Amino acid sequence: RNSGLNDAISSMRLSRGSWEVCEDANYRGRCQIISSDVRDLGRSGLNDRISSLRPARRGGNW
Repeated sequence: RNSGLNDAISSMRLSRGSWEVCEDANYRGRCQIISSDVRDLGRSGLNDRISSLRPARRGGNW
């Protein structure tokens, strides 16, 4: 399923919680936890590189 957002996210606005974002599909590759709004993902090196995201679990373990 293609949502049209693969490798096209430049910023994130969160209404609540933290999110795990990863460069590759299926939560692989370099991942990072985002816990607040990010105006420019370029600073983290993830601009237009996110291929998967999910709510982050406390403690970082799935």
